[in-house]
Amino acid sequence: MIKYAVLVLLLLMAAGSAWGADTGGEGIGWQSLSNTERKLLAPFAGRWDTLPAERRERLRAGVQRWQQLTPEQRARVRERYQTWQNLPPEQRAKVRQRFEAFMAMPPEEQARMREQFRRFQDLPPEKREALRQRWQNMSPRERQRFIERRERLRQMTPQQRQQLRRRLQR
Repeated sequence: MIKYAVLVLLLLMAAGSAWGADTGGEGIGWQSLSNTERKLLAPFAGRWDTLPAERRERLRAGVQRWQQLTPEQRARVRERYQTWQNLPPEQRAKVRQRFEAFMAMPPEEQARMREQFRRFQDLPPEKREALRQRWQNMSPRERQRFIERRERLRQMTPQQRQQLRRRLQR
């Protein structure tokens, strides 16, 4: 049962819900929850009424999202949860920091990062692995130079990139 509550919380994080949204008022009472909601939120039963109203809203919204998932999606969430559980605390802290940094980015930058990730995922597995190996084999200085070059390229117009390609082909 606790696993389901944590899965609901992970869904909230993955969905990027509005963490700071205040619903005002007292929030949702335990007795006003449906039987299914109470079952999934059982780990919070003893302290539900002490939770801030906005957190109760987020938890309830997470349950509603969980209920809308297909069995395949639920299995995937459970698998990700198990992976998360197996991470050492230091690695979990790094993941949290990256998530917070991502959420602090402007929406356009988040969209750009999502698109880059989608393009990476669309690559054949052997190409993805080759890129991972290339990155892992770089020194910190080489990685920094790579990031700086990529940023300069990103800021170029398509015409400027085309001119650079021509110069490099000579």
